[in-house]
Amino acid sequence: MTAVLPDPAIAGRDPIQPEGAGVGVFALEDWFTPFATHVESLPADRSMALFASIRGWVDALEVETLASALTGGTADARVATLARSAGHSKHAVRRATKRAEAVHQNPVLATKLRTGALTTEQVDAIADAAAKSDGSAAADGQLIADVEASPVDQARVIVKRWMNDREDPDQTEAKYDKQRRLRGLRRFATKDGLEAITAAGDSASIEEAWNRLTQDADLRYRLDGGRDLPAGSHKTSHPQRMFDAFIGRITGHITNDESGHTTPAPRANAGRPTVMVATTLNPATGEISGAELAGGGRLPPSVLDRMMCNADIIAAAFDTNGEILWQGRKIRSATAAQFKALVARDGGCVLCGAHYLRCDAHHLMPWHAPGRGETNVDQMALLCDSCHHIVHDQKLTLERAAPAARKPGHNAAETTDPDSRTDKADPAPDRQSIRWHTRPATPNETPPPRPTRC
Repeated sequence: MTAVLPDPAIAGRDPIQPEGAGVGVFALEDWFTPFATHVESLPADRSMALFASIRGWVDALEVETLASALTGGTADARVATLARSAGHSKHAVRRATKRAEAVHQNPVLATKLRTGALTTEQVDAIADAAAKSDGSAAADGQLIADVEASPVDQARVIVKRWMNDREDPDQTEAKYDKQRRLRGLRRFATKDGLEAITAAGDSASIEEAWNRLTQDADLRYRLDGGRDLPAGSHKTSHPQRMFDAFIGRITGHITNDESGHTTPAPRANAGRPTVMVATTLNPATGEISGAELAGGGRLPPSVLDRMMCNADIIAAAFDTNGEILWQGRKIRSATAAQFKALVARDGGCVLCGAHYLRCDAHHLMPWHAPGRGETNVDQMALLCDSCHHIVHDQKLTLERAAPAARKPGHNAAETTDPDSRTDKADPAPDRQSIRWHTRPATPNETPPPRPTRC
């Protein structure tokens, strides 16, 4: 969208007006009052689009200014000082510093931010990966294209997969060993006066513990009405249910909010896997490689070997094929095997990246819509409760988007790292190429208005 400029008589003036010896103040009122007056006459949707356009310009100018300071040995300190002078918090200063470093490595990021091709959140996701990959992520044109072609909420999922695919197995093992050495539990009081416990350790152990708590919290959510209740109508929030699940696992009971009486804590059965490990299977050799926690980080081979001996741990290979995954209209709900296949493919909610244990198998063509959807893996996707409500309440549908075009050779301004070439074999092509978007549902895709699962 083209930005609306202020009155020409004002636009040509220097926005800094002298005030005292060497001190200047911005005459912001002169610049923005005409703009604000114009915005008030626009529909809300056009105003919000205009705000997003202007925000992109301002963010791009700021990050380019910070990136220009990255020239000497004290560059980081200089950038941090500049960011603090803009009123940023400590957290925002760290983010601005990473963003500036990524733009310094690849100015194309600032250009895409200015034009609206990338949002600040998407640039931050790339910048985080660049900080962990010696700048490779900022120089990888294919990664940038993939993030650009996907909804904002999927940026960190795409970046995480990019990092996983490039992690050396020896580094994975070393990282796991370090996590085990540094594991621990501590108790402290928060600034709000709450008592807290934190557990830090290896990803596999934390994943299993977190998944058990998520299953218990999800059971309480379903017992209280689940998705049949309107969004926001539940007595407890998801974080509160997770706390109750944690207390229930430790003590065997939880405290009711109003009465103060304790009740037995509900515990989920083993219907869903405790830990899902997504892997790549070589059909020729039968070798399993590239193991990672579904929606999470890489697993070292030693940990995968131990998991494969545990009945509570289920590993799903990407190219596992079986007729049970295609049920047609024989059944409405996804089977356990189908759910595992969806977890292996999607990792979590395809719209926001929420953990797979908070997701349901959503029919792209609803089962009871005029189009008569089928319970097949290639016609379903994982959606968390929140996104599920949005899709149904707003009469939307999901569709796969074509993957970003693979370029045989990127522009030098976009790609400078020879190790970031995209003509290498993709370790998980089926999953990596899937991108999801929402669009308005057609009458054929719209089920009757009644509270039910898709």
